[in-house]
Amino acid sequence: MVALTISTCAWAQGDAHIGIDPNGHQLVIADTGLRTANVHETKYPVLQPVLRTVPDSSIVAVTWSEQQPSGLVDYYSISLDGKTFLPAKATNYVLKLRFGEYDPMQGIPGVPPHLDANQGGNLWIVQFWTQALPAYRDALRDLGASVHMHLWNHSNVVEMSPAMAAAVQAMPHVRAVVAYHPAFKLDETLLQEQIAGYAAQDPKQINVVSLRRGLAAQNPIADRIRAMGAPVHATSPGVWQIRSTLSLAQVAELARRDDVQWIEIESPGRYTADMDIAKVFHGSTYVFNNAGFDGTGVRGEICDTGTQASHPEFQAIPLIPHGVNNAGSHGTSTYGQIFASGVNAQAKGICPNGQGIANQYQNWAGGSEYNHTSQLSNPALQYRAVFQTFSGFTGLTTTYNSGSQTADQILFDNSRMTMTQSQSNTGNQNSRSRAWGKNCVAVGGISHGNTLTKADDAWTGASVGPASDGRVKPELASFYDNIFTTTTTSNYTSGFGGTSGATPIVAGHFGIFYQMWHNGIFNNPTSTSVFDSRPENTTARAMIVASATQWPFSGGASNIHRDRQGWGHPDLQRLYDNRLNLLYINETDVLAPLSSTIHVINVSSGEPEFRATLCWRDNPGTLSGSQHLINDMDLRVTSPSGMVYWGNNGMTNGVSGSAGENEWTSVGGSPDTTNSLENVFVQNPQAGPWLVEVIASNINQDNHVETGALDADYALCVIGGPAGPPTFFNLDLQTNGNGDIFFEVQNIPAGTNQGWCLFSSDTSGPQGGGAVFGLYPDFLTLQTLISPLAAGNPLHWSYPAAGLFPDVPFSLPAGSLPPAFFPLDGVAIATDPGFASVSSSPVRRVN
Repeated sequence: MVALTISTCAWAQGDAHIGIDPNGHQLVIADTGLRTANVHETKYPVLQPVLRTVPDSSIVAVTWSEQQPSGLVDYYSISLDGKTFLPAKATNYVLKLRFGEYDPMQGIPGVPPHLDANQGGNLWIVQFWTQALPAYRDALRDLGASVHMHLWNHSNVVEMSPAMAAAVQAMPHVRAVVAYHPAFKLDETLLQEQIAGYAAQDPKQINVVSLRRGLAAQNPIADRIRAMGAPVHATSPGVWQIRSTLSLAQVAELARRDDVQWIEIESPGRYTADMDIAKVFHGSTYVFNNAGFDGTGVRGEICDTGTQASHPEFQAIPLIPHGVNNAGSHGTSTYGQIFASGVNAQAKGICPNGQGIANQYQNWAGGSEYNHTSQLSNPALQYRAVFQTFSGFTGLTTTYNSGSQTADQILFDNSRMTMTQSQSNTGNQNSRSRAWGKNCVAVGGISHGNTLTKADDAWTGASVGPASDGRVKPELASFYDNIFTTTTTSNYTSGFGGTSGATPIVAGHFGIFYQMWHNGIFNNPTSTSVFDSRPENTTARAMIVASATQWPFSGGASNIHRDRQGWGHPDLQRLYDNRLNLLYINETDVLAPLSSTIHVINVSSGEPEFRATLCWRDNPGTLSGSQHLINDMDLRVTSPSGMVYWGNNGMTNGVSGSAGENEWTSVGGSPDTTNSLENVFVQNPQAGPWLVEVIASNINQDNHVETGALDADYALCVIGGPAGPPTFFNLDLQTNGNGDIFFEVQNIPAGTNQGWCLFSSDTSGPQGGGAVFGLYPDFLTLQTLISPLAAGNPLHWSYPAAGLFPDVPFSLPAGSLPPAFFPLDGVAIATDPGFASVSSSPVRRVN
C-alpha cells in the first residue's frame, strides 16, 4: 500500500490527512476538491493536518504540526490556485509585542484592569493560520473592517465592532482574534508607571502616535489633549506624531482611544559633540585621480547645529540655508568634512565642488521634519538634494520608536533621498532613534589612529547594534577619531570625531556615488543633472554596501565585529574598478506576493569575490510590535555546482556579541526574516553561472505604490561578473498530480558530453539543501545514478543528442507513476569529457 490514511480532519471543501510513503516517512496529503496532492514529506510524526479555505477565493492552505526532537513545530503550505502547493514553511504563532510575546490562543496575562480593552473598544488583533495574504485582508474588508498595522507572526491590528470580531473568528483562515489592549500601546516605562500607579516625573514630555496618518487623524487627538488641560507642543503633517506633556491619568485616557496607535516618553536629544586619510581610505581620492569625481553637481544637506556661512572654505560655492542656519561649531565641522573647498588642503572635503545646504536642527522649513526633508526632494524648489545627514539630535533609545517610524516614512515617500544618521557614542546599544529606522543608513565609528592601515584600528566607544529586534545596525562605519576639518571663527580643528565625524564621511561618499551614477559609469541611464539622474535610495545603499570593505573579523572575541562595523566602510575604489563587472536592479522588477525572479551572473575563473546585496524600502514598523520588519523578501544564491547560500547566513547572529558571525556567507542556512538588507559574500567563487534569486516571501503592505496591487520592488547589486542572459542551466520539472511527469533540460553548458537527471522522493528537508547536488538521496537517486549512459536516456544522457533527449523533453502520461513518487525533487547534472567541469541546475520540487 502506497499511502495509509491514519487521521483525517476536514473543512468545507476537501480535507487534509496523513499518509505513509515507502521510505517510512509521513506525508501531508491535501484533497482540495480540485486535486489530491502530497503537500509535504517528513520523517517526523505529523499531527492535526487541516485544510483551510478563504471565502470567495481559490486559495487554500494546509496547516499541521510535527513532533521533532526539539519539540512540536508548526508548518503551513499555501496553494494559490487550489492545485499546486508551495514549499512548506516552518512557523510559530507567537505574537511579537513589546508588551510581551505570547501565543494568543494561550491567553495574554498581566494586562492592568484599567488598560484592558474588555472595557470597550474596537481594535483587535487578528492572527491568520499562515502568512497574511491579500485575500485574507480582503475578506475582512468585505465585512466592513479596517485593516491597520502588521504584527508578527501572521497578524494585523484590525478596527471592527465586537460583533464583527466574532464573525471574523469563525473564518477558516483565521486562527485567533484577541483584543488590542490599551496596555499594548505604551512603551515599557509608561506601562510600568501605570502598573505602579505613580510616575517618577509627572507630568512628562510624551509622543502620542495616531492610528492613521496625517493631521486629519491627529487633530481629534490634539483637541482631546487640550480639553484635558494639557498642552500640544507639535503635530506632524504627513506622519503620526503629536508631542505633548501629559500626566499618568492623561496617558491612560489617551491609550483607551481607538484612534491612538502608540504612546512613548520623548527621549531628550543632545549633541555629541585627517580628511586626507579618510578620502584615501574610502576610495574618493582614487576615483578623483582616475575619473575626476569631486562632487560636481551633487547637492546635500547637513542638518546640525548650524554652519558658519562666512568660513573661507565655503566661499567658492556659498552654502544654501534651509530654514534657520546660525553658526555652530559642530555643524561647521560636519559641513566642512563634505563641502570644504580646500583653502587648507588638509581640510578639503569629500565633495569640494558640491553644493552644500545647511540647517539648524529642529528649525524645520515647512513646519515639520517630514515637510522639511520633502522640500529637499521637490524638483520645483532650489534644493534638489540627493542626501541628508544628521550627526546627533534625536533622542537616545534602545528601541524602534516614533522617531524611527517617522524616518522610515520620510524615506519611503522620498524614495530617491539617502539619509545618514550617527549611531551615537554611548559604548552600548543606546543610540539615536533615527538610526534604528530600517530605511536610514546608520553609521558607527571605528578609531583609525590617524593611519591608513586597518591593523591598528579598533572600536573604542561608539554606540552599537544590533537593533532590539536583531536587525544589523549600524549599516556602515567610518573614522571615529583624529579628523581634521573646519570649525567656527573661520578656523580648523584636528580633533573632531565620534560618530558625528564618521557619519559625514559616509554621507559624502554617497554623494560621490551619485555623481558616478550621473556620469553613467555603470551603463545606467542618466538625465540632465545629478538630481534628475539619481537612482532609488535602495539602489544607492545596495551598491555602497555591496562594494564596502569590512574590517577583518571572525566571531569569538573580535573587537570590530558586525555589531560595531555593520557591513564595513564605503569603498569607492572597489565600486569604480567593478563598474562593468556588476549587475544592478534599480527597483525595476516588481514581484507579487510569493513570486520570485532569478538573475544570472557569469563569474570568470580567478574572480576574487562574489558579492550580492539585496535592499528593499520597508514600510514604517508597528511600534507596539517587537519585530519591526513589515515585508520580508529573501536573497537566495546558487553556485554553478548547486551550493545554496541564503542572505546573511553566518554573517549575523541577531543578538549582541560576535559569536558565530563571520565576514563571509555560510553555505545553506535559512531565510533571514529580520533585515531589509541581505548580503551573500563568497570568497574565490566557482567559475560559471551563479543564480541570484529574489523572493517576495511575505508581503504584508504595498511597497510598490505605483500600482494598485499589493506588490513589492527591490534594489539589487551583484559584483563578481557581468549579468548573463536570462537563461541558465535548468531542469523544468512538472506534474499535474495524477501520476504524470514532464521534464526538460534547458540551456546545456558548452562542452557537455554527458549528463544525468537525478531524482529523489525524499523531500523531508528544505528544497536544495541535500548532500547530493542539493538532493536528499534515496533509493530512487541511486537508481538514476547507476542508469547506463545511452543516447536519449532521460536519466543518463549523452550529448549532443541528435534529436533525442535532452534535445526534446521527456514525459509520461497520467497514471504512469505511483503516488509514492511524490513529492519529488529533481536536478540536472552536466559534465565535460574529463569531468573537469561539472554543472548542476537548481533543485526543482513538484508535488
